[in-house]
Formats: sequence, structure tokens, C-alpha cells
Amino acid sequence: MVNSADSSHVGQYLKTLLGRPSAELQQALKARTKLVPLPSGTMLFSQGDTADCTYLVLRGRLQVTAEIPGQPARVINEVPRGQSVGEMAMFTRDDRSATVRAIRDSLLLQLDHKDFEALAEQFPEFALAISRQIIGRLSRSFRREPARLNAALNLTVLPRTADVDLDSFTDKLCSALKNFGSVLYLRAEATPADHRSNLAGWLDDQETHYQFIVLQGDPAHASWTNKAVQHADKLLLVGQGNMPTQTALLPAYLAENRIVERHWVFSHEAGVRYPTDTVTAAGDHLVHAIHHVSAGDKAHIARLARILSGNSHALVLAGGGARGMAHIGVFQALERAGIPIDRVGGTSIGAAVGALIAAGMHGDELARVCRQALVDDEPLSDYTLPLAALLRGRKMDYACRTYFPADSIEDLWLPFFCVSADLAADMTVVHERGVLWKALRASMSLPGIFPPVVDGKQLLVDGAMVNNLPVDIMAARGDGKIIAVDLEASEMIFQLSTERFPGTLTQLRQRLLHKLGLAGGLPETPSVLDIVTKAALISSEQKRLENRQLADVYLNPSLAEFSLLNFHDFDQIVQAGYDYTMRRLEAADSGLEGMMDRGVQNL
Repeated sequence: MVNSADSSHVGQYLKTLLGRPSAELQQALKARTKLVPLPSGTMLFSQGDTADCTYLVLRGRLQVTAEIPGQPARVINEVPRGQSVGEMAMFTRDDRSATVRAIRDSLLLQLDHKDFEALAEQFPEFALAISRQIIGRLSRSFRREPARLNAALNLTVLPRTADVDLDSFTDKLCSALKNFGSVLYLRAEATPADHRSNLAGWLDDQETHYQFIVLQGDPAHASWTNKAVQHADKLLLVGQGNMPTQTALLPAYLAENRIVERHWVFSHEAGVRYPTDTVTAAGDHLVHAIHHVSAGDKAHIARLARILSGNSHALVLAGGGARGMAHIGVFQALERAGIPIDRVGGTSIGAAVGALIAAGMHGDELARVCRQALVDDEPLSDYTLPLAALLRGRKMDYACRTYFPADSIEDLWLPFFCVSADLAADMTVVHERGVLWKALRASMSLPGIFPPVVDGKQLLVDGAMVNNLPVDIMAARGDGKIIAVDLEASEMIFQLSTERFPGTLTQLRQRLLHKLGLAGGLPETPSVLDIVTKAALISSEQKRLENRQLADVYLNPSLAEFSLLNFHDFDQIVQAGYDYTMRRLEAADSGLEGMMDRGVQNL
């Protein structure tokens, strides 16, 4: 039985659910339910448990995770106030299909299955509204939309080191967040005492008025800080960058809270070219994401605000050999149009270009470095006895070690990942932590051309074998818009006019004529390098077709006239990528938003 002090909560829940609930339904629900307080971090039920009741969220928020043996738990939904959880089992009578725990101090109404059936029979509108919630969640899941809906984002900001100016950082972050909605910014000393005593309940009420609630922690106010951490969706731990020996100020109770997302923010002095020692500074703490910002740079704070608020612009770059130089032109066009890139991922050559973008390079510098590394240094020229590969790979090792400025992936300005395939375990490997050059070398190790990369027990080869356009991986790592750049030519480049594959002398003659400019287009017969490269791309073709549908903007420059491994066409390929993207932008008439309105093109 719900006591009278909580009648307002029940009424508010029904108003959210039904709009205008009848007085009879309110009374029936109060009579058949009981209150269940659930502190933050407490489990409500586990996957596989017997389902004998459903819960209605009056206050707080719950997190729903699915568990697959041998894999980490996957967050599939969040349940804010006004929503229900566990109700599907009331219809199916199956065991719990997921694990649910509180990620906020919460207050629930518990309704057992007999009372649920009685209410559903007496008040069909109640059962219909619950059914709509279920259908809505399933529909959003199929469309891969964000799990959390119509709920304020709660950010708690803590100083990771004593030398950080937290007031200035938080104030700038709040200003940037206002571009995406209203912001409530609270510090311990600025919060009235009557609100501090019941902070969780008061903040829960504020979520109906603000899109973002930013709580600034303070080691001098332990009680306030503890409550702020318990109420956080995302925890920002801010400290100085490029200082590996810092002493952290993290409170002891933080180790006990393993639900909230932890974001390490490294604030660097103005003028710092590249972050360093990020891995050492971050230590072994449970970290969801690492962010780098340059002090006083509004663009960096704006980027952080876009990422945290789910409004980021992510760039996913496909593999495709020399055609990957088109990525440079695409990026130059986006840069000219003023479209910022906040997160980057890629495969093979897309990983290499993407890592340089994530390092903070602009278009002209990006082109210069790629030309020197891939054209001038000729990394595809160190042939060897083909026992494991046609090339020794030492020149590519040198390029990966020399031209990429960061030692580790964590030292890149932008969040970054790349993809390789592990031949030993027969699985996809996503590199988002660790040594940068080795991750890139693995992602570009085309089987038969480069020798595999050995990393512990892993035997790594080109990620194009398993996922050449990893939009799905990017989508799983944050909300926002995804720009996918494909390199798949619609025309078949291998077309022979003879019934048999030409012999060696005929092939040599064709190639000589082509090199002398006496035969137009590409040589009729592909080289062994072309054949191996094309075969690798075919192996993940179905995945590519699926992933391009997940992109908000899909770009696929026309590159059929260019060989997969002829990097000497560098300038023409870069220009082709630039011209194509500029045409798309001009046709859209309103930049990125206009391109998204037109949907997936060039399929």
C-alpha cells in the first residue's frame, strides 16, 4: 500500500504514462503496489531470475544490461522516471532477460503479476500504455537509437589534481553545453541547505526543467561530493596534461562506484603540440573514455561538450589501398565547410589517415605527411622471398613509427580506434588503447603482402578482412552523427576480354604499354598485389553493406580509374575525394544537416 506522502509521485507517474488518468485508476494502483527504495548501485534483479512482478519508476534511473557468457555486460537501455521495467515478463511469463540495477538513488512501485493482470483487466488503458512503452523500446532498439530518452544528462566534475582550475573549466563547459539545451550548474556552496539535505530528490525534480545538470565536486565538501557522484551519469575527472607524476585527489568512495561512466579529462597548457604520458597519468583506474583539451581553446571545449551531450561528429574511414588518399580530400572539404570532427575510426589505410586526423593535423599538413610516408618513402618497395608475404614490411614499420606523432592511442587529441583481424583467435580486434604504431601496422597488414603483426598471443592482419567500414563499432562507442567514407568503386576493375588469364609475356607487354602511356586506363590484367587487395575487401563485403546503412552521411567518391596500390596517383586521388565531397556539400545547401536529410546515397 502506498502511503499518502507518496501519492503525488504516483499521480505524476500516471500523468506521464497516460496524460489524464482517472481517479479510479490512481486509487487502484496505490492499493495494489508497494514502495521499493533502491540506492544507487543496487541490483533490482538479475538476468535469468524468475519474473513475478514489474516495477514503475517514480524517481531516479535504472540501467538495463544484457550478459553473454565470455563477454562483458552490454548496456541496452536506461529507464528514467515515468517508465516501467520488467513488464515484458508480465506478458510472456519468461524469466528475466536482462539485469537491472539503479544508477541513481531511486524510488520504485512494485506490482506483482496477479495485481498487474487485475489492473490490466479493469483498466485496459493502463495495459495499452505499458504495451506502447515496450513497443517503443523495441522499435528504438531496432533503429539503434540511443537508450536514454527524455532524461537530463547529469555530469559531475571532480578535480583529479590540486593544480587544476576547476571553476574555470566547468564554467566554460557549461557555456558550451548551452548550445544543446538548458543547463543547471551547481556547486556545494551555492546550493541551498534545504536542497542539500535531500539532494537526490530535488535533482530528480530538476530533470524535468533542464537538459543538463552539472555538479561540481569539491574535496572540502565530502558529503556533497559523494552525493554528486552518486547522482552522476558521467563523471569527469579533470587534471593537468603531460604530467605523469601527479598525485590524484580521487575520493576513496569512488572506487566503490563502478556504474557511472568515468571520463578522464587532461587539460593542457596553450601551445602544447601533442599530449604525452597519458597512459602513465591515467594509471589503472576504471576509465570509460579519455579526452584532451587545450586550455583556453574554445574549439576543444566545444568538442568535449558535443561528445558528452551525444552531439558529436564521428568520421569512419574505410580501407582501400591507394584510394584511401581520397580520405584526405574528403577531410579537407569538411574542414573548409567548417564541419568539426570529434571522433575518428578506420580500417587499413583509413586507420592511417584517421590517426593523423585524430592527432590534430589539418588538411594541408595531413596531405604533406601522407605524401612523404606513402609516396616519397615507397613503403611498398621492400620485396622479399615470398615465404609469408611479398614485402618484408620494414619500410611500413618505419613509416608507422616515424610519421605518427603519438606514442599511444591515448595520446591522440581525438578519441580514435582502428580494426585488425586476429588469425590466432579468429576474431575482430578493436584497437583503442595501447601502442599506436603497432595498432596501425596491424590494421594495414594485408595478408600475402605484409607479414602479420605479432602482439602477445595475437597474430594480426588487415582489418579489411573482417570489417572494412566499421560504422557499427563507432556507433557502439557514443551518440552523435557518423560520416562514413567508403572506397568501394561501383564499377568492376577486373574485366578481361579473353577467356583465359593472359600469360606472363602478355602481361608484361600490357604493363609496358600502360607505363609508356600507349594504353588508356588501367592494365587489363591485375597484378598479384591488386588481386590480394581486392580479395581482402570482398571478404567483408556483406559487413560493409550492412554498416553503410548505419551512417548518417555516406560518402563514396568515384575512384574506379585508380589502382588499389598505385600511390603515385596521389594528387589526383586526393582531388577526387575533395571534389566529390564539395559537390555533395553544395547540393545539400545546408552543410552536414542537409547531407543527412538526403539519406544514404551512392549505394
